Amino acid sequence: MKLSRSSKIFIRYLTGPLLMVLLCWIIWLQLKKQVNFSLLATELSEALRTKGLFFLPLLFLLMLLNWLTESLKWKLAIAPLQSVSLFTSFKAVLSGVSFSVSLPNRVGEYLGRVLYLDPVHRVAAVSVTVVSSFSQLIVTVAMGLAGLILARPFLLSRFEWAAQSWSIAALATVVVLVLMLLLYFNSSHANNWLQKKVINPSSVWADRFKKWLQALDSCDAAILRTLLSLSLLRYLIFLMQYYLVYQLFQVPLQGIPLFVTVSLTFLVLALVPTFAIPELGLRGAVGLWIAGWFGATSSGIVLAALLIWIINLILPALTGALLISRIRNFFNLKDEVV
Repeated sequence: MKLSRSSKIFIRYLTGPLLMVLLCWIIWLQLKKQVNFSLLATELSEALRTKGLFFLPLLFLLMLLNWLTESLKWKLAIAPLQSVSLFTSFKAVLSGVSFSVSLPNRVGEYLGRVLYLDPVHRVAAVSVTVVSSFSQLIVTVAMGLAGLILARPFLLSRFEWAAQSWSIAALATVVVLVLMLLLYFNSSHANNWLQKKVINPSSVWADRFKKWLQALDSCDAAILRTLLSLSLLRYLIFLMQYYLVYQLFQVPLQGIPLFVTVSLTFLVLALVPTFAIPELGLRGAVGLWIAGWFGATSSGIVLAALLIWIINLILPALTGALLISRIRNFFNLKDEVV
């Protein structure tokens, strides 16, 4: 269906600003729902006033390093399909964040990113984008398993229910991790198997689905290992950010307790379907529960989750929403070769 000139103008120049306004409204509604938000706002203001000049620049630098690392991951993943600059990849990643905040488990990232590619490559790029994101999920699950192992002595010494529950959780995590690694490093075999199962191979959509699968062949072992390494770097950046915000809000967590709290929180968020905006409440609740194992129950844990949420997700999402208005060939697939 061919769009009218007015429709094209609306999509290109107004989608981004309207999306940003919608995001701001949703964010405000979510913040208003937080328990004791006025008290948290006062504590946040006080902490930033006394220590913010030191901690905030570091947190922003780490946020930029985080998304630049993710941009490098995506640039390398799609290189066999289309070469893009790191700056273009960075813009695509931020635009993906803006789409992701309104869809479960941030699946909107794929839509926002591929819009920066030529229409002929967009469908195929979705599959390699999934692989890039899958590498981060593998690292999250692996670090979550390490967190479970390190948490075992603390749990067994404090809770009667811990022994059996820990064994079940650890076994389930190991099984999930092994299956993920097998799928990740055997994507070409999965590609061949799935192509044989495609229904009605003569249809246009079946041909597109095959092309989507064939793009997985570009992900050789070297690229897959590089994506995992960069995903691990991102994870270490997250840990550093949490260390800084816990120091900012005087949360008594360092070393193993800090790693256990962050890694298990990330594991829960990765495995439980949720939306990026309401995720704040879940992130704070899970963080409080796990930190309580180590005697840390201060409101600083919720404040830390709030500040990380704003810096790592909301600010990039708002920036990405503004960048969307500069995308050409918005939602155009007509030039794709099938």
